[in-house]
Amino acid sequence: GRQLYQPAINLLAQGLSLDDSDIDMRMMQARIYLAQGDMQQALNILKVKSDTANKDYQALVAATAQQLGDNQTALAAYHQLTLIEPQTGRWWLGMAIAFDRSTEYEKAKQAYQMAIAQRGLSAESLAFAQQRLSELGE
Repeated sequence: GRQLYQPAINLLAQGLSLDDSDIDMRMMQARIYLAQGDMQQALNILKVKSDTANKDYQALVAATAQQLGDNQTALAAYHQLTLIEPQTGRWWLGMAIAFDRSTEYEKAKQAYQMAIAQRGLSAESLAFAQQRLSELGE
């Protein structure tokens, strides 16, 4: 709260050196880097445990990777998210966008279709998915 970021990062790094598998500490450290505007360092911290099956963790990985244009990392995170919560449309939409940006258009179309079929998309997101699907030739 006092924005004493470096001591917090140091403390979390010490904690992670004792327990490298603690995803909560890893997420806190990544959020501090994000608060400082260092998205790449945040993603580097998160990628160490990118195989974890935690929704909040994967959502942070996916969002950070997508903002950085790291489509492969974003795709892996969105894939995990669709396994954890297959009925959540926003995970499918994120995957579709990552496929789209990677020029994997057939996979993007499939993911857009899944996003539209699921629940939870805002009206704007639903319209975007339908528009992209139309533009991709569906």
